[in-house]
Amino acid sequence: MWSGVGRALLLVGLSACAPAPSGGAYGRALAAPDFDTAWALCASAGANRADCEQASAKRFAQFDACAQIEPGVWQDECRFSEAEHLARQGDRAGALGACHTSRYSVNCEQHVLDSLAMQLRGAASTEVAAAFVALKGSVKGKNSELDFWRSWHRVRAQASLPLDVEACTVKKCRTAALLQVRKDVEDRVWRDGCGTAPPVFPGAGERVAGWSAEAWQARCCLAGTRCGDIELADQTE
Repeated sequence: MWSGVGRALLLVGLSACAPAPSGGAYGRALAAPDFDTAWALCASAGANRADCEQASAKRFAQFDACAQIEPGVWQDECRFSEAEHLARQGDRAGALGACHTSRYSVNCEQHVLDSLAMQLRGAASTEVAAAFVALKGSVKGKNSELDFWRSWHRVRAQASLPLDVEACTVKKCRTAALLQVRKDVEDRVWRDGCGTAPPVFPGAGERVAGWSAEAWQARCCLAGTRCGDIELADQTE
């Protein structure tokens, strides 16, 4: 399994080992006016051929060509780019299918689901749940459903939309909401200090362990601004 960091490090390492592709056939391919010309030029790019081919396929959205790239990291990168393209076109089932042909399948799958969460950040949880169910047959990651809901709550928080645990109609939505509450509490404590009482979250405030001000000071605040072990009811399955 490849994380986003692992994928980035691998690509950086390969780029460091390969000759600089700024000139020659690779450079001419990047400036080519059409895909066929670029692809033909890549054949003369030597050690950079596969990189050149995936860059050309991505540039011209000719992802059928991914299958013609030598198997390895650049072919996998081509598949990842194909998944991103399909997700932007609204074909997330197709995008997930492309993900699962790449070594980056786990990271790619989450990337596709994150884009769906962003698109639906203003929707009701019932609509979001229906959208995920429609894709469930194409989702393979063990924790993908929970990660999807966490992403949805995160982008809503970033957009200053309310977090309401009670509005969740599926358990993983609720679990993810409570995890988001915990993160928000931790962030506030690190940023602003403990204060005299725990933060209140509409629809979820009573689940921040139901602390009194005294319990908040005793159990959450350590070393002035360090947040200790925040407990949330029903936080995990």
